[in-house]
Amino acid sequence: MASTESIEAERINANEFLYINSSPLTKPKNVRPVFVSNTSGVRVYGNNEITDVTEVEFQYIKKPAKVEWKYQMVLGEALYDSTYSVDFELHPSEEVELVTKILELSGLLVKDYNLYNVANQEEIETIQQEKS
Repeated sequence: MASTESIEAERINANEFLYINSSPLTKPKNVRPVFVSNTSGVRVYGNNEITDVTEVEFQYIKKPAKVEWKYQMVLGEALYDSTYSVDFELHPSEEVELVTKILELSGLLVKDYNLYNVANQEEIETIQQEKS
């Protein structure tokens, strides 16, 4: 019977594997596996190389692209040029917070108290959900 338990593996470089595998204290185990990633795929090592991995899930933190908003000067006016611009990247989980903050700020600018209250209430609910 196959185990459905999730085990987190540590990513190492291929040249580190020789050092890690040479010591009994740092040698990978099935309860503390490591993996090496290269262009041909991923190799997972526990007590020995684990080849019967049926499902691998990767989670990583991506460094966002550098934001650049380009423009062209046309008749003395700066016009936005989307061809060479790079917009900021936003994780879907941050969209609600960004829209709420934009609404909150625009409510303050137009002095619309009701719009400000809706945005403020949304922010309070988000904070409460994060705490629970």
